Amino acid sequence: MSDEDDQVTCAECGFENPLEAERCQNCGADLPAAFAENLLAQVPGQEPFINKARITPAQQVHLRLLGEMLAVEGQALLLGISPRRAGYTTLRIGTSLVLFLVLLFSLLANKPVFTHPSLTSEALEARQLVYALTPGAPVLFVVDYQPGFSGEMTRLGQGVLAHILAQRAYPVFLSTHPTGPAQAEVFITDLGINTGIAYLTPDQYLNLGYLPGGPSGLLSFSQAPQQVMPLTADGNSAWQDPPLQTIQSLSDFSLVLVMTEDPDTARTWIEQAGPQLQGKPLMLLLSAQAEPSLRPYLESGSGQVQGMVSGVSGGVAYQDSAVFTLQSDTSGITWSAYSLGLWVGAILLLLAGLYGVFRLVREQENELSRGDKP
Repeated sequence: MSDEDDQVTCAECGFENPLEAERCQNCGADLPAAFAENLLAQVPGQEPFINKARITPAQQVHLRLLGEMLAVEGQALLLGISPRRAGYTTLRIGTSLVLFLVLLFSLLANKPVFTHPSLTSEALEARQLVYALTPGAPVLFVVDYQPGFSGEMTRLGQGVLAHILAQRAYPVFLSTHPTGPAQAEVFITDLGINTGIAYLTPDQYLNLGYLPGGPSGLLSFSQAPQQVMPLTADGNSAWQDPPLQTIQSLSDFSLVLVMTEDPDTARTWIEQAGPQLQGKPLMLLLSAQAEPSLRPYLESGSGQVQGMVSGVSGGVAYQDSAVFTLQSDTSGITWSAYSLGLWVGAILLLLAGLYGVFRLVREQENELSRGDKP
C-alpha cells in the first residue's frame, strides 16, 4: 500500500491527514473515516471497519444522508393538512349536505314537481314485442347486472317484467354472473310487493341459476339449453313444466331479454346468442351508461336488437304506457325526487367548476404580484 493510500483527504480543506487521525490537522474538521466509524457505531451489530479504508468526499455526503435517516428512524411524522386541501374537504361536505337536504325536502313535501318522461321510439318497439306474447309463451329473462346497480336496474326492469307477467307469459331467469340468481329472486319479490301479487315458482316463473363458461358457455346454452342447464337454481328438474318441454334451442323462446349495465356483456349476448335466435326478437334493458355504445346495434337495421329500454327514465315511461300500474310510484313522488337530485347535482357541479376556475385565477394573480415585488 502506498503512502497516498495511508492518508485521508479532508473534505473541507483538502489537507492530507494520517489514516488514524480523527480530525483534520489543518482545519480541525471531522475526517471521513472517523465520521463513518461514529455513524456505523449507531447501527446495532455493525463493526466499525470503515476507518481502515479510504473514503471519498462523495461517500462522505452519502454517509451523512444515511446518518440523518437513522436519526429520524422510529419517530412519528406529523402530516399537516394544507389550507387548500382543507378548503376542498369543506366544499365536499357542504355539497353533500345541500344535496341531502334537497332530496329530503322533496320526499317530505310529497308533491310531484316533474312530470314523467314520454315513451321513446325504441321503448315503444320493445313494448310491442311484449304485447305480442301469448299466454304460456316462454321468455328468457337474463339478469346480468352487478349488485351495485340494483337501484337503477330494478326501477328500469320492474315495469317490463310486470308487463310480461300481465301477458301471462312464462319468464325463465338466467344469469352469467354468480350473483344473478339471487338478484333475480329479489327482483321478482320486490315486484310482488309493488303489484300486490305473490309470484310462486314454478307456477309463474323459473330460475335456471348461474350459467358458467363465459361466451363459450353461452354459445353452448344457445344450442342445447336442456343439456347445459338441466336443473334449476334450487336443484330441481328444469324442463318438466309444460311451457318448457318443447325448448330444444334458444330459438324456441318467444323472446330473449337481457338486462345489464355492462356493454361487453350485452355484446356477448348479441354476438354469441343472436345468430342462434333464427329471427326471434332480442330485447335489451340497459343502464343509462351502457345505452350509447349499444344503440348502433338497434339503429343499424341489421335486426340484431329489436327493442331497447334504457335508464330510469325509460323504465318509468314504459310503466306509464303499459296496461298496468305498479303501486310503488303512482303519484310520481319518487321520479320527482330523482329528477330534482339530478338537476341539483348538475348545478352543484357547475358551481364547483366555476369556483375552481376562480381560485386558479386568483392564485395566479397572487403569484404574479409577489413576483413583481423587489
